Amino acid sequence: MKFSRYLLTGALTLFFAGGKAYAHGFGERIDLPIPFTLYALGAAVTIAVSFILIGILSGDRNPRNAPQVDLLQFRIGRFLFANRSIRTVLQLISLLVAIVITIAGFVGSPIPSYNIAPTFVWILFAVGMVYVSAFFGNIWPILHPAAIVYDALTFFIPKRRKKETWSDTVSAWPAVVLYFLFRWVENVHPTPSDPQTVALLVGMYLLLSFVGMITLGKQNWLRYCDPFNVFFRFLSFFAIFNAEEKEGSARIFLRFPGTGLFSIQKIPLSGIVFEMLMLSTIAFDGMKETPSWKLVRTAPWHHFSVPVIDTIGMLVFLMLFLCTYFCIAWLISLCIRHKFSVIHIASAFAFSMLPIAVAYEVAHFISLFLLDGQRAVYLLSDPLGFGWNVLGTARYEIRYGIINFKVLWNFQVLLIVLGHIVGVYVAHIRALHILENRRIAIRSQYPMLLLMVCYTMFSLWVIAQPIIGS
Repeated sequence: MKFSRYLLTGALTLFFAGGKAYAHGFGERIDLPIPFTLYALGAAVTIAVSFILIGILSGDRNPRNAPQVDLLQFRIGRFLFANRSIRTVLQLISLLVAIVITIAGFVGSPIPSYNIAPTFVWILFAVGMVYVSAFFGNIWPILHPAAIVYDALTFFIPKRRKKETWSDTVSAWPAVVLYFLFRWVENVHPTPSDPQTVALLVGMYLLLSFVGMITLGKQNWLRYCDPFNVFFRFLSFFAIFNAEEKEGSARIFLRFPGTGLFSIQKIPLSGIVFEMLMLSTIAFDGMKETPSWKLVRTAPWHHFSVPVIDTIGMLVFLMLFLCTYFCIAWLISLCIRHKFSVIHIASAFAFSMLPIAVAYEVAHFISLFLLDGQRAVYLLSDPLGFGWNVLGTARYEIRYGIINFKVLWNFQVLLIVLGHIVGVYVAHIRALHILENRRIAIRSQYPMLLLMVCYTMFSLWVIAQPIIGS
């Protein structure tokens, strides 16, 4: 134990000491006191030591049984979470935003920085809702414009509701496909920030969602087909709020962060693929504008267009992440002498990857959110780029000085390492409750530790690369 404490102290000292990095997303070199390789090594050692300490100190108690507080027993809780008026106002705002975005995209300024559609969709929604879902909970079913219209129509034009059923074979594969298409537009499409492109995508998504809810049922569409709801629901297992429905009444609980990760014992293959898609697409997003990826684009197959190469790159990244994860599941199966099948193990440990997804989402997009997100201040006064000044904020200038790049780099490293440590803990607790023997459970996690260490070093390497543009 004493040796472990000394090792952990040394690793943390190394981890926080600094290092040379480009700090991905800043476009300039940040010279730090020690080389980047020591950063990565310190992070890897920290995770390895955490694995040892978790194995020694963690008990058998399942965190899913951790205490949670029913917020609806308090007046303020009922006012905030069960107030129909507040919910209606939020839904009306959501509908208004969807209408404004669509109008702005088609008739507003063609310059993305002077049109509210790209900023709202790619920053406030695609990034901001990630933070809301991961830290507070999934509110997209309430704010989904198509769901709001669907509920309104079924309220005024009631019809006989059929019991919604869904095929286990189909599972969440529709959401997997649509989420891949969303990330393809973000990472591969030549003009993803073009206002008309954004407005067209928003319109197509809302129309598809509305038709899907009518034909398949609202709950079926949201749970299995809507890519954003599936994405936000996965992230919300890490959140501090938990919405449950018992005996026909909804309850809102306050819980410890991350305890929701233990509420699901296993997920289907489509869910595993969706998780790997979450991880692989954000890793590809970090890679696609680096010098390393430029070499890929200019390799002997340069006669292919950039979109084709990037599309193949997205698919290759997904396959690499999937193959790596299932190889780890196979190694775990070997460690426990094939007590469970590889697919059973992959399903049981899949949620241990979610803390990594949350950490990397926050770390990767934090500078974009803090800097480009400021555009919303002047765009709220002039959403169409017509020279209006409705709220008096049209002359606001982005303040780039709000970010200290060295501090942000250390913050990104800390987030990624903590995400992997939490993933190690989640996998360890899951192993204790799947396997009967504590020693076998710890032994089964050696492959998972290898995965966490390698992925940590890869993640740090990606965010340390400079952006050179497409």
